[in-house]
Amino acid sequence: MRQLTRRLCVRFVERTDERHYVAVGKRRELGCSSVVGRQPDASGGQTLNLRSPECLQQAGVIQHELLHALGLMHEQARPDRDGHVRVLWENIHPDYKSDFEKAPEEYVSTYGVPYDYASIMHYPNNAFSKNKKNTIIAKDNPNLQLGQRNSPTEKDLEKVRRMYNCASS
Repeated sequence: MRQLTRRLCVRFVERTDERHYVAVGKRRELGCSSVVGRQPDASGGQTLNLRSPECLQQAGVIQHELLHALGLMHEQARPDRDGHVRVLWENIHPDYKSDFEKAPEEYVSTYGVPYDYASIMHYPNNAFSKNKKNTIIAKDNPNLQLGQRNSPTEKDLEKVRRMYNCASS
């Protein structure tokens, strides 16, 4: 949180009596997850789930989930993704195919920020593979490594800045 706060106008504060908030904790199911954006019907706040050990092994995994809570979707869910990457549906585990669907244009904005292959919000090449083969590749360079969980890119941060109408930090 501190790393994001240093680079954004968004501030994370300890909750007192706020009606809408993100509760960092653990849900019953394993995994690292957060819903995208503020959920107006989330009574008791929305949970940023950090139940699996791998959630805490890299700060970037937590930042990925915090950026979901702030409103960022996965990069490969952008409506314009087909111009940049190819999804290899035949290699995706059937339980995760819906995770590769594009978001409708009326539901998500790119905020005018170019596609970001290195985004902290991008799935890696072999995400949810059923056969250890790639599930998503860059169209221009099939060998390009997609995504990472080290830290947000400048494009990730710029999207948040535009989303929250704040100047560059």
